[in-house]
Amino acid sequence: MKFYLSGNGNFVELQMILKVKGERNMKTSVIVVTIFLAIVSLVHLLRLIFQWKVMVNTFEMPLWASAIACLVTAVLAIWLWQENKKSL
Repeated sequence: MKFYLSGNGNFVELQMILKVKGERNMKTSVIVVTIFLAIVSLVHLLRLIFQWKVMVNTFEMPLWASAIACLVTAVLAIWLWQENKKSL
């Protein structure tokens, strides 16, 4: 991060130092959430392939809802995975 000092016009670069333990916990949680999102995406994809019906009370959920959910969760999982790889 860079901050501009108005007094002399120099840039000062500040580094943020993270504790190793906190950093590991963050990476672990990101991996767990990524795996969870990938599983949810896979289940929605399987619903689309096998045409499984999902009933909520008396309402049948349309397949297009699973298509959207599959795309959203897959994109989020890929995004988190890429961000986690960058931080290594």
